[in-house]
Amino acid sequence: MASLSFKDKLFATYPIPRSVSIWEGDGVSSFAVSSLDDLISSCVDELRSDLYITEYVHCLSQSTSLPEDAFAVVNAKIDFQFQGNRSVRVDFDAASHRALIRYVPAVLTYRRYLRLSDLDTLAGDRLIYAKMYVLWQMAEKELTILRSVVLDADNGSVNLDALASFSDKCRDRYEEMKAEVFIYTSGV
Repeated sequence: MASLSFKDKLFATYPIPRSVSIWEGDGVSSFAVSSLDDLISSCVDELRSDLYITEYVHCLSQSTSLPEDAFAVVNAKIDFQFQGNRSVRVDFDAASHRALIRYVPAVLTYRRYLRLSDLDTLAGDRLIYAKMYVLWQMAEKELTILRSVVLDADNGSVNLDALASFSDKCRDRYEEMKAEVFIYTSGV
C-alpha cells in the first residue's frame, strides 16, 4: 500500500469534500479558488520556529559544510569505538554554514528548519501538530471566502457552522500542543 501524501492526509481529516472545497475545485473543472500548495508553503515558513529537524552527518575533514537552513550544532562525537567520553569540540559558523571540528572522523548532530519536503515524512505528534495548523488555516480561509460569497444552489449547500466548529477545534488542539512544543525538536 502506498503511503499518503501530506495533502491526502489533510483531506482525510477536512470536513468538506475535496471536490467541492475551494482548495481543489468543483469536481467538473480543475479551477480552484485558492492554491493549497501556496498555503502549505506559507504554513511551513510559519512553523519553522516550532518544528526542527535533527540530522546527522559523518565528517571526514575538520571543516564540514552544512545545509543553508541549518541553524545549530548539537554535538559531535568521534567515530572510534572506545570507552569513555567521545565528545569532541565543534564550532558552528552560521554565516558560512560550516562546522569546524577538532578531531575527525566524527559524527556531527545538527538542527535545521522544517522544509516543505519534510511534510511527507513527519509522523506522530509532529504530524498532528503540522496538520492541525494547516487545517486551521485552510478552514479559516475557506470560511472567509464562503461567508463573503452568496451561494444559491438548488440541490445542496455548505454547512458553515460545521466548518467553523472544525476550525475552532483545530485551533484549540494546535494551541494546546504549542504549549509543549519543545518535544517536537527530536530527530527523524
